[in-house]
Amino acid sequence: MKKLLLITLLLSFASNAQEFEFDSIVNYNSDKDISKEAEKILASNAVNLYKTNREIQGFVSGKSKRITLLSEEKQENTGLSYVGESEVIASAMYKYEGTQMGCIRVMFINYDISLKFKEDRYKIELSNYNYSHYNNKTSDAVQVYGMKDVGPCRSKNSIEDFINNCKRCKRQKRDLVEYLTKDAKETIKTIASEMDERLNEDDW
Repeated sequence: MKKLLLITLLLSFASNAQEFEFDSIVNYNSDKDISKEAEKILASNAVNLYKTNREIQGFVSGKSKRITLLSEEKQENTGLSYVGESEVIASAMYKYEGTQMGCIRVMFINYDISLKFKEDRYKIELSNYNYSHYNNKTSDAVQVYGMKDVGPCRSKNSIEDFINNCKRCKRQKRDLVEYLTKDAKETIKTIASEMDERLNEDDW
């Protein structure tokens, strides 16, 4: 008999310098090897480990061959990064493009998707969001805002520090948070659904 999964979505990001991560705890009842099933899901096409917001807005990098090559190079770093009995981790990435008038040009945002197992439940967690920011025409690494590549607006930083402490780009930061939050919710739901199907699949 198929079991119903109880999913609690806990989004722990807020504007008051909270951690930027997303997680959900799911209860399950199955005799299957949950670590193997999680590995299969993160290694399959069920979860897209490389995404872009290009379909939604903008975009400044459409004619840049250098950015395209850089994107292809960075995609090679996505995929399973750790497989253990109590945890499976995959490295994922966004190519996030800003608009012509915004201070965000092209951001490559790396993050981890992990599934952690404990007794009759598991946790889906998206965390460790870090970005590198590039000029859309030259593909050079550049600060998001300012004359020098230092501080929370620098070219490489954590999303958490950038969102909470970079005092510029308020509208663009808001759009970025909305995009990442929406996609995190969808990713968690997709993984939970795939896990539900695999753990309750009839071997007959």
